[in-house]
Amino acid sequence: MRAFVLKKLPFGESDLIVHFLLEDCRRVSGFAPGARRSKKRFPHQFHFAGIYEIESHREFQDAKLTRLSRCDLVHFEAVLSENIENLSRWMMVLEWIHSDESVHFSFEEIHQVMKSLISATSEPAFFHHFFLQQAKRHGLFPKLDACVICNQAFTSSFQFSFSEGGALHSACGRGVPLNLDTISFMQKSLAAEIFSDFAESALSCADQLDAITLPFLEQQLGRSLKTRRFFEMFNQCGI
Repeated sequence: MRAFVLKKLPFGESDLIVHFLLEDCRRVSGFAPGARRSKKRFPHQFHFAGIYEIESHREFQDAKLTRLSRCDLVHFEAVLSENIENLSRWMMVLEWIHSDESVHFSFEEIHQVMKSLISATSEPAFFHHFFLQQAKRHGLFPKLDACVICNQAFTSSFQFSFSEGGALHSACGRGVPLNLDTISFMQKSLAAEIFSDFAESALSCADQLDAITLPFLEQQLGRSLKTRRFFEMFNQCGI
């Protein structure tokens, strides 16, 4: 069965516990005995930029640890693995899937996120679309059509407030700087279940979306992704 690697943890001296998203959309855990020293049975060491074909000694059951008997790399996105920025985005997606047990994730949807991160035309739009859709799934709809404080249309400078849950005039409060392109992308993305022809609009506002989309979701749900902390440090260093 095909699978994405969501997380891997060392166990004992040479074993690994690996968490997967299966193509039937289940999240399961596999025990890989001797994986850290056995390059014969587990030659690819469960790379996050790969898609694997896995087998176990018994049928996988949700949330139960199963001993892996085979794990073959069937597809590897070398371009993704070589680009630190996009690999960091991909790792944020994987960490979110692993941490959010309340949502059903489609294997094909996640595969589309992976493919988009190596595409010059959609990167990083689909990444932000994914997390805006996660906000919808948790009942979070940031107010973007008017100021969340005074409810008046935007006529001058405005910002996004995490605490208020939407956009506001600079005179009404403080937040992350916001422009009309960013608001337009967020509105279209929240309204569309399927990612469509508004990808290019995200290229001009990627920095603002990075500062708003996932941070808003984290704050509203009380979560903190370690991979996003790394992404922020990476951007601050200008690597």
